[in-house]
Amino acid sequence: MATVRGRVNRSHDTASDFVGTAGQARQGIVLLANGRKRPIDQEPPTGPTMTRAADPAVSVIIVNYNSGQDLARCLDGLEAQTFRDFEILVVDNQSTDGSLDIAQAQLSQTEIINAGGNLGFAKANNIAAERAKGVWLALLNPDAVAEPDWLAELMAATERYPSAAAFGSTQLSGADPSRLDGCGDPYFPPIGMPWRGGIGHAADEVTGDGEVFGICGAAAFYRRDIYLDAGGLADMFFCYYEDVDLSYRLRLMGHRLIQVEAARVQHTGSASAGVGSDFVYYHTTRNRLWLFLVNTPGPVLALLAPGFLAYLAFQLIRAPFEGKARPRWRAARDALAGLPREWQRRQNVQARRTATVYSILRAMTWCPTKLVRRSIDVRPVANQSPYRQPGSRVGVVVVSYNADDKLTAAIKAIVSQVERVWLIENGSDEAGRLLARSAVELLGGKLELIQNETNVGLAAAQNQGIRLALDAGMDWVMLHDDDSIAEPGMVAALLAAYNDYPQPDRIGLVSPALFGSTLSPKVWVSRLGWLAWRVRLIPGVVRDDALSVMASGTMIPAHILRSVGHMRGSFFIDYIDFDYALRLRLAGYRLLAIGDARMRHSLGEHTKSGVRTHPGFRRYYIYRNRIRVGLEYGLRVPAILMFEAISITIDLLKLVLVESDKASKATAIFSGVWDGLVGRTGPRIRS
Repeated sequence: MATVRGRVNRSHDTASDFVGTAGQARQGIVLLANGRKRPIDQEPPTGPTMTRAADPAVSVIIVNYNSGQDLARCLDGLEAQTFRDFEILVVDNQSTDGSLDIAQAQLSQTEIINAGGNLGFAKANNIAAERAKGVWLALLNPDAVAEPDWLAELMAATERYPSAAAFGSTQLSGADPSRLDGCGDPYFPPIGMPWRGGIGHAADEVTGDGEVFGICGAAAFYRRDIYLDAGGLADMFFCYYEDVDLSYRLRLMGHRLIQVEAARVQHTGSASAGVGSDFVYYHTTRNRLWLFLVNTPGPVLALLAPGFLAYLAFQLIRAPFEGKARPRWRAARDALAGLPREWQRRQNVQARRTATVYSILRAMTWCPTKLVRRSIDVRPVANQSPYRQPGSRVGVVVVSYNADDKLTAAIKAIVSQVERVWLIENGSDEAGRLLARSAVELLGGKLELIQNETNVGLAAAQNQGIRLALDAGMDWVMLHDDDSIAEPGMVAALLAAYNDYPQPDRIGLVSPALFGSTLSPKVWVSRLGWLAWRVRLIPGVVRDDALSVMASGTMIPAHILRSVGHMRGSFFIDYIDFDYALRLRLAGYRLLAIGDARMRHSLGEHTKSGVRTHPGFRRYYIYRNRIRVGLEYGLRVPAILMFEAISITIDLLKLVLVESDKASKATAIFSGVWDGLVGRTGPRIRS
């Protein structure tokens, strides 16, 4: 194997920092930094300009096989990285398209490893991992282009989650970066099926960091010592599912795997192998059987094997009708031929298992609709970085949509209590836009207007403001409705309760008591068992066990938004606050509801009898998103099942007994339930 070693460090190394090494080369020559060649038995020149710098923090590994111009774009992305302490190792699996010439042109930053043949993705990465000098290994596909802060975000994540062994990246589609190419690798155990989470879904469905079952090898980040200790990627897989196999083994060994929302790459996917090719069908079919056999814990293997084998038989029977009989059947044959070797590997893998069977099964995805929809399954994870008490700089995000005169009053009541206000005008009609501009002209100073041309949804608009507030260095971000009026001293009361709490590092948000003509200052609380109940928030009362709180007036520390993430954009409107509250509770944080902090708030419409209700279009989003919340959190937070049973019963009774327009509202509810069950999100698209 021919090599030339180079690295990029904080001082932007040049070609003079390079050292040529022959190693145990299979080829007869070694490529030098100036493009010339020398025999492998000739020692490299020595001298001051050839002295190696210190070992890098990160080794970026790229396995190249006929990647063409994709490799050039990949290397350009690495050249633009803001984090500079890394080396690049390109393993070339005997490409014939001239793509290696592209890497050689960048030898001032790249080590080329000529594999001497097509060794496959797994073995090529393992060879580079052995040679790598970094503490961390960054595996990057040649058809993946990293955003400039990709490595910086991954390195920052290692500080937030010091116990994690590996980190995954948010993969955006190279053809349409507004869509996902993948966010973690969920695993459906009944048929042993992994998939790239969220592939084809909207990118704004990724709401923050989280724990995942597996991370995708197209842009993965491993601690090198743990990677090597686990045996690296399985050579016999060649390619496909080798990353899931490694993730499974790491989990069996008790390690944690974290998906990092802000570490982003644009990925083409199957650029070398071809989407839907016989090559892909062969390797995925064969490797899935080995993956299941080797890693499934003993107590579960016998239980799941019948379902797995039945699905495999179904695929083989269906293969001729797909035109894939040859790769499917050949894969089954070769998988069976490799069973003795894989059974021995199983013994070694299971002997090293330290994690409980229950913890492994909990990390998997058991919901079949998530498999069908190829959904994301990223679980909340608590911030593990050293806690820093936030200051008192509060930025407020007000989202306005066809607001009335209450908008000016709402902003006026809060602007004197905070550092800055961002008004997100969310595609209102001309009257709504004029009202927003008038508020800015009247109040000015701390108020900044952001005008959206269309209604992007409440969650997406809130996220716009959150990003602006974090970029401006706010310690807190408050979410504020355009018709809510804060009482004097509300923000001070929220901050005082937070600072007086015995364990402020465990608080995910603080919330005021909301009251109005038909809204009493109450909050649902739970100890996250099966029970939930309502308590009254009167002055002097502070509850730290809130199950959920309404968004308006809620203040979230900046470090929570950075670790747990932002609002779920795919919900569009309704249940956004409920979803975020549950993510915080599952991440181990408490929600502080404070009776001394008060805000007047309007909720829904009212019938002639004064009963609070919602129009049909809101009923659609409420029921759709409550189904999504129930499916995602119901088994982990059973109290929400009780909460929803009570809420739905009361809502349907109101619809039957006192509301008008029953038919259209019932139709909206049915549509929402159906779309929630099939996983449809985003703005409602009417046929």
